[in-house]
Amino acid sequence: PTPASTPAPAPKPTPAKEPVLTQDNAEAPYAAEEQKKLKEQQEQQRKQLAEAERLRQEEIRQQQEAEARRKAEEEAKRKAEEERKRQESQRISNQIGGLFNNNDTGGESGLQGQANGNSTTGAASGSPGYGEYDLGGRGIVGSLPRPRFNKNVSGKIVLFVSVDAQGNVVGDPAVGQGTTISDRDIRQEAINAAKKAKFKPIQGKSTTPGKIVYYFDSNN
Repeated sequence: PTPASTPAPAPKPTPAKEPVLTQDNAEAPYAAEEQKKLKEQQEQQRKQLAEAERLRQEEIRQQQEAEARRKAEEEAKRKAEEERKRQESQRISNQIGGLFNNNDTGGESGLQGQANGNSTTGAASGSPGYGEYDLGGRGIVGSLPRPRFNKNVSGKIVLFVSVDAQGNVVGDPAVGQGTTISDRDIRQEAINAAKKAKFKPIQGKSTTPGKIVYYFDSNN
């Protein structure tokens, strides 16, 4: 008899294949972490650059404000100095306003005129460029310096002066009221001459306000 056939054995299940880790798969988590760190570094650098620019702009703004304040202070000082000089000139003018007039030749006031005259009795005539002075009784040393005169101009120049204790004219004499000559050159010559005048010294350190008048006559 034919032997009974033996049943075929059941096929063994094929085990599931485990994923094969390639080099790319192994480095994927590391690359993602590096990418994250790179982005963080870039963001940090961006913030640092932005902060550096903000600080630079702030420094520029502060420098501009400081420069503006400096210029404003300089302008204020300049105006204050101009006002001080104006007030000083006005003070001198007020002090000698009633001190001197063209008809007063007494005391230590002086007239300089002819070459053979002296500082208190010289005649009001002579070569062009003679003058007179008044420092409220304070005398002059020698004679009043004469300005150079080389133009066809007639009239007078009134100068307000301030004389220190040693008898020197300090600062630039100011052209005052009563001046009839507008020529700048002649005025400057009168100022230059007046600055050379030497008056008698006094005790102390105070200055004496006064007036010097130069007369010009192109006919003499």
